[in-house]
Amino acid sequence: MSTLSIPKRRSYRPNFILILFAVIVIAAGIVCIYFAVHGNLSSISQNSLAVYGNRSGSGEMTVDFLDVGQGSAALLCFPDGKTLMVDSGPPSSKNKLLSYLNERDVDALDCLVITHQHGDHAGNVSAVLSACTVKDIIFPIAPVNLLIDPARFEGIYEDIADKGLVIHNPYKGEVILSGDGYSVTVLSDDTGDYATLNDYSIILRVVVGNVSFLMMGDAEASTEQQLLHSGLYLHSDVLLVGHHGNRNADSIPFLTAVSPSIAVISVGENTFGQPSNSVISRLSESDIDVYRTDEDGTVSIETNGVTYKVDCGIL
Repeated sequence: MSTLSIPKRRSYRPNFILILFAVIVIAAGIVCIYFAVHGNLSSISQNSLAVYGNRSGSGEMTVDFLDVGQGSAALLCFPDGKTLMVDSGPPSSKNKLLSYLNERDVDALDCLVITHQHGDHAGNVSAVLSACTVKDIIFPIAPVNLLIDPARFEGIYEDIADKGLVIHNPYKGEVILSGDGYSVTVLSDDTGDYATLNDYSIILRVVVGNVSFLMMGDAEASTEQQLLHSGLYLHSDVLLVGHHGNRNADSIPFLTAVSPSIAVISVGENTFGQPSNSVISRLSESDIDVYRTDEDGTVSIETNGVTYKVDCGIL
């Protein structure tokens, strides 16, 4: 009697396990690669920023709001390799500023703008002139009686003259630097009659593609009102807050007109109550992200003219 051999049911379980294991391994590899790349964004940014400092004309633009203590200094590196420094910080930050320029390999500036003649903004002009070849230097026109230390600035003016430079006083609407897809325009009006030197600050609006920056120097309420009534287009993605966040700056109407996404406050330890709680509250109520050099270190913003990203504590 013959017997029937009933074939065993074919099992797919071993193959399924192998396939599942392979999928898990591949997925884990992708995750590792993702975090290896994105987890090192800060170091990538640092390397990229150093390249911009080398004036490579890479197609990206960076603005570094430097941590210089109680004062202000910023370096802008444009896609075509041009460089602009806005203010130079207080004398106490001299070594840090020079170290920064050395780290960025910056030994030439197309333009140096001193927003006004207070020591926390103009404290290292002579040091910058010694470290860098400067093509153009810009100061505002302001009454001599408002200068805190005229004799000290006589020495700075002599250093400028010794370099063969003539101080340029800009006018409202002047484009002081430009290139393919970017411009730096003066918004301040030197014909006003202001009570303080702060309100004579040179105000700059920097546009790179569709991304814009408004840099206010130490301008306060009087200048803000003048800007609001000027008819000038003020909207900017990034605002360098006026006068280190002093209580008399950054009114709600002004913030509404500028409507920034990011506000940077250049500030250090001080006895002036800067930034004031009222300014911080107004920025918060306006849903503006705030970065402070005393808390975040140097604030670096990189843009391709369409999007931008912020890195902190670079130096």
